[in-house]
Amino acid sequence: MMMNSDLVLGYDFDKWYGYGVKEPVITDISPKTNSHTLLCGMSGSGKSYAENILIARIANTEGMVFFSDFKQDDSFTFLRNCPRYYSYDKTIEALETVYDTLHKRQSGEDTSRSPVTLVWDEYMANILAIQGTEKKKAEDIMRKVSEILMLGRSLGVRLVISCQRPDAAAFPSGSRLNYTDSRCADQKYIRNAYPERIH
Repeated sequence: MMMNSDLVLGYDFDKWYGYGVKEPVITDISPKTNSHTLLCGMSGSGKSYAENILIARIANTEGMVFFSDFKQDDSFTFLRNCPRYYSYDKTIEALETVYDTLHKRQSGEDTSRSPVTLVWDEYMANILAIQGTEKKKAEDIMRKVSEILMLGRSLGVRLVISCQRPDAAAFPSGSRLNYTDSRCADQKYIRNAYPERIH
């Protein structure tokens, strides 16, 4: 039985095409049980599609959603006029706002635990671009992301990061292990995961 906070990301490829069984791949997006999510997969694998579904569901819950759109292609044009949308050259502003919220909650200045979510599309590409020009700034960003991953759950602050390859170097001090939900999208799986869209 699915809960209200369950999100269907797709269907099990092997069961669908091997046995004709349409078994959903589900994740619980409740901030109480799922603090951080990592979506990874090759270009064209369906990460943006999954992010769109995730954003729609998270936006219907209480709290605030910030969106960092480093790639800034057509996948998220509907968000561009939203007040918490940050384009490719402003993605770090979203991180700073969410990081500041974490510290205000840690210090007791902000006692609320209303969920604050930062969805960051193409995080690794963003880090690599910054590393190419400002290595110290990139290190500071990765440190802040790591701190949110390590401390955010109990303070109601979470990350949803999408990237092609979640290299451990971009998540210092083992912070990558703090994702409670990691989904890797295989191009074959995603393309066939939504059979109702292709028939």
